[in-house]
Amino acid sequence: MTEDIIPVLSEGWWANSYIIGNFLVDAGARIEGVEPKVIILTHCHFDHCAAVEEIQRETGCEVWMSREEARFFERGRRESSAADFFGVEVDLGFEITRVLSEGDEIGVGKKKYRVVLTPGHTPGSISLYEPKGGSLISGDTLFVDGVGRSDLPGGDENALLRSLERLSEMEIKNLYPGHGPLGRGNIHPH
Repeated sequence: MTEDIIPVLSEGWWANSYIIGNFLVDAGARIEGVEPKVIILTHCHFDHCAAVEEIQRETGCEVWMSREEARFFERGRRESSAADFFGVEVDLGFEITRVLSEGDEIGVGKKKYRVVLTPGHTPGSISLYEPKGGSLISGDTLFVDGVGRSDLPGGDENALLRSLERLSEMEIKNLYPGHGPLGRGNIHPH
């Protein structure tokens, strides 16, 4: 794995989080001692964003997600977060401070992570790709042992298949998924 991404692997149904400099990718649970300047959400499901409101309130951090995901989320936060679907109580009162678009670059030190829209699990899911090292933070689109589901609110199986096709064209050497173990080697989404 590349040393600039610090994984915080989840337990239970909470999402993995990744610390990259002053950025935190996904925040389903609070990570002791981590005070990011920015939280980037791969998508708006509660298991990826349950701790965002608390972290933003305490630190004043920014919260970024894709434009498409922000629209979906703002139409009904509890439904789009799948909190209603799973009957989970979660505070979703955080403020989205920036929307991301396909191709946006996020610089961290000498590395640049490119925003890749990977809809299907949700309408505006994103992955973050660092092409020099072949690192992909995939949210719930791609896992080491499978792919994301498309049966939750906003899911679209055909869009998910198109996203996986796009990812299959990338050179992925290090996979940082939303759940489960990390992947290393030549990853081929199918």
